Amino acid sequence: MIDYDYRLTIDMGTKKPTYVPDDEYKGPLKNIFRIEGPNMSGKSTLMNLIAISAFGLKNKSVNKVLQKHLDDMVHDKSTELTFCVNIVDPVSGRAIRATRNSPDADILIEDSDDGKNFSPISDDSFSRKYNLIYDIPDNPIDRLADISHEISVIHQNCSSKLNSFQSTVDHLIYDISNGPDEELLKQYRAEVEKYDKNNGKDVDCENKKKKYQNLAKLYYAIRIRDANKKADDLKRTYDFVKKEEEKKKTRPQDIKKSYDADIAAIRVAAIPLSSAQIAQLSRDVSALGNLSVSEAFEVISEFDIGEVIAKKSVPVKYFDAISKIEREISVEDIHEENSTINAMLDIINVLRKYENENINIPDLGSLNNLLSKLERDYQVQSRSIGVVSSSKRILEKVGKIRTTLIDIDGKVGKLKPPVKEDVGEQYYDKFRVESEERKWRNAKNELTTICSEASKFGVDLSNYATEQSKANAELGHVYDRAQVSDIFNAMSSEEKEYKSAIESEKKNTERIGAFRAYISKMENVEKSPYAEHINALNKISTSLMALKGIIDKDMKMLTQVEKKSYGPYDPEDPFFKSVWTYLGKRVGFVRYGQDTYPIRYVNTVDDIITATDGTILRLRQISTGLNQRNYLMSKLQTDDDRPIIALFDEVSTMTNKTQEDIFEKFVELQKQGKLMVGMMNMPSDERKVTSFGQ
Repeated sequence: MIDYDYRLTIDMGTKKPTYVPDDEYKGPLKNIFRIEGPNMSGKSTLMNLIAISAFGLKNKSVNKVLQKHLDDMVHDKSTELTFCVNIVDPVSGRAIRATRNSPDADILIEDSDDGKNFSPISDDSFSRKYNLIYDIPDNPIDRLADISHEISVIHQNCSSKLNSFQSTVDHLIYDISNGPDEELLKQYRAEVEKYDKNNGKDVDCENKKKKYQNLAKLYYAIRIRDANKKADDLKRTYDFVKKEEEKKKTRPQDIKKSYDADIAAIRVAAIPLSSAQIAQLSRDVSALGNLSVSEAFEVISEFDIGEVIAKKSVPVKYFDAISKIEREISVEDIHEENSTINAMLDIINVLRKYENENINIPDLGSLNNLLSKLERDYQVQSRSIGVVSSSKRILEKVGKIRTTLIDIDGKVGKLKPPVKEDVGEQYYDKFRVESEERKWRNAKNELTTICSEASKFGVDLSNYATEQSKANAELGHVYDRAQVSDIFNAMSSEEKEYKSAIESEKKNTERIGAFRAYISKMENVEKSPYAEHINALNKISTSLMALKGIIDKDMKMLTQVEKKSYGPYDPEDPFFKSVWTYLGKRVGFVRYGQDTYPIRYVNTVDDIITATDGTILRLRQISTGLNQRNYLMSKLQTDDDRPIIALFDEVSTMTNKTQEDIFEKFVELQKQGKLMVGMMNMPSDERKVTSFGQ
């Protein structure tokens, strides 16, 4: 039984009509019925209210266009809807109730398993409990392909459950893998015990280290011995050659080289006396305007280094000229002049504070007159400031010139002019002495380098003999007569072995550390009760991954079916045949002309229906009404046990005969307790409700 009532007001701008149920359609109605009538008679409104009462607004399987109609009825600002719907299944007694008491109120949907005790139900719970099928079977041929989407949904649900199962299995495997493994713990404890017994040392590594160090000590002890002897021998040779050569005269050509170098140094020292260097001094002397200073400067400006070198001394006239300049320009006078000018400026600044105040000073008269006189005197005195600056620069410069002349005088006094070489004389061989000295110093540097390298092994100049003897003994005197190169090769080879052993020892230490951490961790972890099934769990995990791969491939193939294409896949792939079989089962049978055909396959890619007797029917050759019937039958043919709420709108292309198939299916499902509502709408000039079933 279906009972309902509603009030729907629509704001149309110029008018605001209100709609209520038509008298011909008023309830209660049977659960299976066909409603006919003209447009705007309320047929679709009733169907929409039933869909809203079955959470059609939130059901993802409902066509988006139909869902938009439902949303407009409930939420559009131009509509005001209140309603109540009660649906009771005459077979099972279960019931659904939906109410909205005001246009702004939420819709309350409740259900009851016995039709008496109602409780609110959520959209998720409703979808799990009831199966809403709300459709307009337009373009039925293409819509048949949409049925394959149900397979996608099943695959998605299956994939989700597989993922959940996989996650559970993987967690078990993880817990087992990260739980205590008794055999592994036993092995790790034995390894740790062995490591601790040897104090963390690898015996083989220690032996290689000892041999390498003894070879290194032996090698460097011999190197130090030989290098030290070589350095001592070369030092004695150098001392002997130097002593012998120092008894000889210096070669004239060496004297000339030294003489030429000294002359060059003297000329460099005389550069500050060049005309370019004393140009500023010349300008300062001219600015001073002192005749005596100018005459003395004239003497200095004529300085000739060649004359000085020839005479091997600096003429006294230059020193006299400097002394004359210093006498003419007194430092005390310069300081006194500066002090006078500064004092005069201080007095002027003080008097300016009392200017124009008509102050008279005894014996001096007006303060303003005194200030004017002091300002004139200051201007005169200020002109001498430039002269004072020039005087200071002159004194500084001639002081530096005096120092330069003294330096040059000392250098030229030590000059030793070259002499001619005597053919029979033996002269000092500087190059021979330097060569022997280089040999000795190179040997000494080599010895220092060897000692630096040897210090890493505790060998030095003070103990090399002792260390050589000890190393030979440790090595069993195998290398007593060996060449240094042989010892070096043996040391290099042993070093590689030792470093490799060190690396192995380091890795072993890290490995033992990991063992200790594992043992410590596992002591507080309980063994998984599924540990003995680890192999089986790994097999299950592998099988699940393979199965998920198959489902993923099937999902891709279903996407092609929905696109009415085989895509990159073989049309003969068994999966496609299983889809066609499923669609054939959903359609059940079709009528073509006066004949009825049980269906085996429905191929929606090639638009072919294959009957169980082998008859081939082309979907495009079947009438629209029959295809609508086939499509709707496929929607009802389901293995889903949820009670169906079937709402089929706009079935005008179906004849009464083809509609009978649908209603017969409705009645069959109702008897099985699998149908709550079976409703079809079709346009007609006459208002009429035809009921079926209980």
